[in-house]
Amino acid sequence: MRPISPENPKRFFFPILRHLAKSDDVENLIVTYTSPQRYAEPKPLYEDIEPWTALPGFCELDPDQKKIWIISVGFLVESLSSYVGDNQNEKMCILIPFPASLSVLRRTWESVANLERAHTNNRFSKYRVETFNLSAAFDQICSLAQGAAGNAIAFAPFGPKPTSAAMCLYASSQEASVHYPQPLIYNPDYSKGILDNDPEKAVNAYWIKHKGTNFYSV
Repeated sequence: MRPISPENPKRFFFPILRHLAKSDDVENLIVTYTSPQRYAEPKPLYEDIEPWTALPGFCELDPDQKKIWIISVGFLVESLSSYVGDNQNEKMCILIPFPASLSVLRRTWESVANLERAHTNNRFSKYRVETFNLSAAFDQICSLAQGAAGNAIAFAPFGPKPTSAAMCLYASSQEASVHYPQPLIYNPDYSKGILDNDPEKAVNAYWIKHKGTNFYSV
């Protein structure tokens, strides 16, 4: 394990994607994601997690406003579980990556089980979203937002990067809040290689804007 600066990739990726998606100077925008061959296991992926805070460029939450969280789950949810315990009245819509590799599925469902085991008051609703399908994730977010019944929508991107990108695009369009707890130490072997050493299989590309038209505006 090695310390890094307190600026993790989401603190760069989210404001950059927000700026590019909203900029009139950017007419064409494609985002790519590469699947690794493996993640560090059984070692932790990161340590020393700071409290939740809004990502740069995204608004802070009004503590008095009722809200519904849309959360993508990944491997570690300790800080999420702590937040859930401290905010007993907030509903959580959990986006679960499926289909996914068996190792990813196992660790993701362990995260969901840990959340539900600690909080059994039916605060969680679960929705499956294809791991690499940014469009499907965006559509699911739009559907959940429409059913929010006047509650504010807030996002917590713990899960796969394509789903995180969908959250970023929706939040950018609607000026919604995105919160993330900042790890201060990352495993230097967080991920290795590309899937099956095959770029055609490992790399996914997502067309966000074409000739000035934003495909993910609301």
